[in-house]
Amino acid sequence: MQPKQFGIVHFDSQPHGASIIVDGQVLVNPDTEESIKTPATVELVEGRRDFILRLEGSEDATGYVDVIAGVSVNV
Repeated sequence: MQPKQFGIVHFDSQPHGASIIVDGQVLVNPDTEESIKTPATVELVEGRRDFILRLEGSEDATGYVDVIAGVSVNV
């Protein structure tokens, strides 16, 4: 079995401060245990990832991103 490969995804929103949900999981900073808010740059396992950017008082932004090992993508 090959080791997992990671790509870099930069999430941003207008206004800033949206929670980032990837494949149904809220992204959390392991150091602070707080949810990661936009703008943020994160490492994700390669493959197609569904995401939701959720900001209270605004409509959710939804979509998917194709994460490719060693490649940086902006959302």
